[in-house]
Amino acid sequence: MKTLKKYVAMLALASLVLGPVQALAATNATTTLTVASGSAGTAPVVEATWIEETTPTAAHLESGDTTHLTYWVDASSTVSNSQILPPLVSGADKTLTVCSVVRDSPLSSISGVWADIYYPTLMDETHCANMLGNKQWPLTRVYDEMTQVTAAKNRFNAAVAAHLVRFATGKDSSIILQEIDDQATRIYCGTFLLNYEDPAGLYSFNVRAMDTTSLWGHQWDTFDYTGVAGIEIDFANYGLNYGIVNVNSWVQVDGDQPSVVPNAWTTAANPTVRNIGNVPVTMTVWQDRMGTAHDVDINYKARMGGSTATTVAYAPYTTVGLPDVLALSAYSKLDFYVNINKPIEGQTAYTGQLVLGSVGVPLGTCGSNPIPSNERFLASNI
Repeated sequence: MKTLKKYVAMLALASLVLGPVQALAATNATTTLTVASGSAGTAPVVEATWIEETTPTAAHLESGDTTHLTYWVDASSTVSNSQILPPLVSGADKTLTVCSVVRDSPLSSISGVWADIYYPTLMDETHCANMLGNKQWPLTRVYDEMTQVTAAKNRFNAAVAAHLVRFATGKDSSIILQEIDDQATRIYCGTFLLNYEDPAGLYSFNVRAMDTTSLWGHQWDTFDYTGVAGIEIDFANYGLNYGIVNVNSWVQVDGDQPSVVPNAWTTAANPTVRNIGNVPVTMTVWQDRMGTAHDVDINYKARMGGSTATTVAYAPYTTVGLPDVLALSAYSKLDFYVNINKPIEGQTAYTGQLVLGSVGVPLGTCGSNPIPSNERFLASNI
């Protein structure tokens, strides 16, 4: 009988263990820590900073000024900045490298180096000086200060020769080169990406260095993402075919809008344009007389956008602007019209050349009007 009672007790225990688990009320615990604070010693010093462009432009370090003749320097000759062109390819990124020279005593106390990169304030409303990538970009030591002195000096000298380097107050290239020789400073670099549709303008970045006792050093710098107007069309290989036309009768070739017509970008018979630059654009149109005898024998019209867009008339060999604006990375339909007034007797087929161009439109400031007219833009034709 004792044995049976023991067996029953074991069954009850097993039932307790294997049965439904009861939830316990949540409990809280306070966590604390204290970061070491350097009341003694010196903080890291960010002695120099620069932005350089990586392959395929490594030979000249900046695509926007390959001969380094138009660098910007302030009155104290301590400030210059890189000039970078956008990739002008839809969806593409441009890889850039931010570098810094950091000194601390001892160098082994440097705990980390980061770059905070900020969009310009002269830009579109969606960015407005926010942090690029919404993150801090880490920089890592590139050269061992004990064994790679020559390589470190070569990297630094190349940036100095290209006028890319901004020096901290009281520093210059000769001082830093001596410190590299003395194994008293390090070069830290890291890469980041600019997208083709990131807005043009003067970007700022703050390189910050921290040591193991939470002492900080930093330096602000800038680089220029040069504004370039660029467009791409989906009918360049197909051409613009007006088809069979009647004399003295306007004929229209309708474009299509990607947001309205599926796969509109690949429907070459219906013209579409997209912005591949880093500024909003308007378009220009030029057309020859398509083999007619006189300029007055044929006339054209065009518009970018839907039925509410402005339709512009133009004569052969005359460049005109289409006033509607194509935003960053935006797509739009293009409509073209032709009216042949006087064909050549006996000739039915006519062929000509159409040239489409783009003109940069100033980006607005955050919550205000467009930027000053002295902003630099490069126009392009296709």
